Amino acid sequence: DLYKLVQHRWEEELKRKHHPNNREADTIPKKKAQDPFVLHLKKPIVKVCQGCKLKFGDPIHPENLVISHRNNYPYYNKKREAHMDNWRNGYFHVNVACIQPRFAYFDPRGVAVPPETLKDLTQDHVKYCRRHGIRLPLGEGVLQC
Repeated sequence: DLYKLVQHRWEEELKRKHHPNNREADTIPKKKAQDPFVLHLKKPIVKVCQGCKLKFGDPIHPENLVISHRNNYPYYNKKREAHMDNWRNGYFHVNVACIQPRFAYFDPRGVAVPPETLKDLTQDHVKYCRRHGIRLPLGEGVLQC
C-alpha cells in the first residue's frame, strides 16, 4: 500500500533526524532556518501568509493548501536578561513568490508531504502546486498529472 510506504519513510526520516546519536547537526553548517517546508491542508486557525502578509480567507479546493515552515523568532527576555529562542510555524501560500523572498535557499522541489496530507491530495491539488512553482516529491505512480 503506497500510503503505508510513504508513512513509513516519513517516520524513519523523523527518527533519523531526532536520534541522540545523530551528529549531522555538528558537521553541517547551520542555516538560519533549517527545518523542512511542509505541505498541509489549510486549517481555520491559519490566518495570514508570512510571505505576502495577505489573509488566507476561506480558500476552496484546490486552493486549500498551505506550506508551513518552522523557524526561530528570537527575542530578548527582560526578566531573565537573556536572548531567547521562540520556535514556531510560519504559514505561506503555495507559491514560490511568497516563500523565496524570505528564504532564498527554498527549493520548490523539496516540499515535504506528510502522510496525513498525502491521503487527502487530489490531482487538482498537484496541478495547483505546479502552476505556482511547487514541484511535489510524490514519486512514481502517485497522483501523476
